[in-house]
Amino acid sequence: MIFDHLLAEWIAEQANYKPQTASEQRELLTLATQTKVALSQAVEFEVKFANWTGVVSRSQFNELIQPLVKRSLMTCRRALKDAGV
Repeated sequence: MIFDHLLAEWIAEQANYKPQTASEQRELLTLATQTKVALSQAVEFEVKFANWTGVVSRSQFNELIQPLVKRSLMTCRRALKDAGV
């Protein structure tokens, strides 16, 4: 879910769009989720949103989420070390 939010923010930035209502935020988040799912099967996915059309690649998505993945791995390693595993 956090990845979806990161992607939604990225799409909004690319489209120069600021959601004003909860409904608009949900629409953007739904699109981000659909994009993430599509990228699990395809290398690229065309996104159309708020008069903006662009292509999101799997590598762009991976770059976007990389800092969060690194933090998660560090937390897991620390927990394993603390547990003596």
